[in-house]
Amino acid sequence: MIKTGWLLDTILFWTIFIVLFIGAFMAKQGKTLKLRELLALEGIREGVGRAVEMNKPVHFSPGAGTLLTGDWATQTVAAIGILAYTSRLCAKYGARLLVSYPYAEWLPLIEEAYRSGFLLEGKPEMIRPADLQPYLGGYYVFDTGVMRRLMDERPATVINVGPIIWDSIDIGETAKRIGAIMIGGTARLLQLPYVVLTSDYVFIGEELYAAGAFTSGDPMQINTVALQDLGKYFVLVMLVLGMILLAAGVPIIQWLSI
Repeated sequence: MIKTGWLLDTILFWTIFIVLFIGAFMAKQGKTLKLRELLALEGIREGVGRAVEMNKPVHFSPGAGTLLTGDWATQTVAAIGILAYTSRLCAKYGARLLVSYPYAEWLPLIEEAYRSGFLLEGKPEMIRPADLQPYLGGYYVFDTGVMRRLMDERPATVINVGPIIWDSIDIGETAKRIGAIMIGGTARLLQLPYVVLTSDYVFIGEELYAAGAFTSGDPMQINTVALQDLGKYFVLVMLVLGMILLAAGVPIIQWLSI
C-alpha cells in the first residue's frame, strides 16, 4: 500500500531540521539573532525601581503549576530565567527580593537563580535565605500562603509567571488590593484571560518562552526562539501562496496529498 500525504510531512520535517541546525550552528559560533525586547521586561525594571523608591520588596513566584515533568516544565524553566533576571535587577538597584514556590524539588534551581543575580552584581550581603519561602501541600496551600505573605510584606511589585493555575486570580487580586504593580505571564490558554485582567504587564503565551530565552542570554535558546518566529512567517507565506495557486486553478491540494 502506498501511503499518501508524505510529501507535505517531508517538507515540514526537513524545514524544521534545517532551521534548528542553523540555530545550533550559529550558537556554536557565538552568534545570536536579535530578539525584540518585551514590554513586560520593561515592566519588571519599572517595578524594581518602584520598590526601591518606596523602600518595599519585590515578590516573585513561578506559578502554582511549577513541575519538573510534562509540558508545564518548559514554562517553569522560563520562569526561572526571569527570576534570575529579576534578582540581578534587585541587586543592581538595591531592592529586597521575596520568592515563594510550591514544590521542594525546585529549591536548587530557584536558590541558584536567586543567588546568581546578587553574586553577579557583587552584592552577596543582600542574599537572605529566609526570603525563599516554600508553600508545600498543593495549589490551595501555595495560593493561600502567597496571599498571606503579600498582605504581610506589602511588596511594591508582584511577579507571577510560569504555569499558572488558580493563582492567576488569587495572587493578581491580592496584588491589586495592596496597591502593587502586577506582572503576570503564562502559556496556559485557560488562565490567560485572568492573567490579562489582573496584570499591569503580561507575558502572553509564547512571550513567556521568549522572555526566558532573552533573560538567560543563552545563544541556543535565543536563536531557537528567533528562528521559530521566522518559521511562522514562512508558514504564512506558504498559506498565502497556496491560496493564490488554488485560486489560479493549480491543483496544489492534490500535489500535497501525494
